[in-house]
Amino acid sequence: MQDLWRSTHSHTTGSAYVSGNYIYGSANTTTSGGHTFLMRKPTTTNTIVCFREKPEINNLVYDAKFVAGSIKKKYGLTKNLD
Repeated sequence: MQDLWRSTHSHTTGSAYVSGNYIYGSANTTTSGGHTFLMRKPTTTNTIVCFREKPEINNLVYDAKFVAGSIKKKYGLTKNLD
């Protein structure tokens, strides 16, 4: 676990100049080191199973042509979804 939190180093450079009653400037900071963590969060997945014929199952089944037509109408799609 000692290597889990690697230290970081930052280096900042900048410049400024005065013009009348104003001061203008810019700065740039570069940071190196550290450690990258991959974070994942729970997600949901919808699985679509397609059949050539109407299946004889007691689950909810959608008609593909009806669904495609509904999506085209709802989102104003013109491309054929066949």
